[in-house]
Amino acid sequence: GHVVAGLLDNPLAAAVARAAVQEAAQRHTRITFLHVVPDGLSSADHAAAATAMFRTVLQANGTGVHAVASTFETVSGDAAEALVESCQDADILVVGADAVDVTNHVADYCTEHSACPVRVVTDPHGSTGSATSPARQTVRKA
Repeated sequence: GHVVAGLLDNPLAAAVARAAVQEAAQRHTRITFLHVVPDGLSSADHAAAATAMFRTVLQANGTGVHAVASTFETVSGDAAEALVESCQDADILVVGADAVDVTNHVADYCTEHSACPVRVVTDPHGSTGSATSPARQTVRKA
């Protein structure tokens, strides 16, 4: 297994990346950082978004004791569906909490449909809310 970090272009992306690094370090496993961008971006905008998110991931992974093996992918499409599909064999999925004013509830969808436990990051500074799998297992709060 491994940790999947669901990265969207929002203020919680860095905190999600840091939480995923913590999960992977504790589990002694690797991370797949999955950056999901909306369909319809130009190739230049897609590349710019991927480059900016990759910098965020590098800062989160760092070079210290918590640095872990990782891969980085950027995909286009529906974020919730892409994340649920990507974590079929994962130990845990780490995602950011849904903003109150959004219509696309990615974290809620992932929590309800994921085959693995989901850690939902609610604070851009790194603390998390409760996280549950479809079986309603509680994952530790940070």
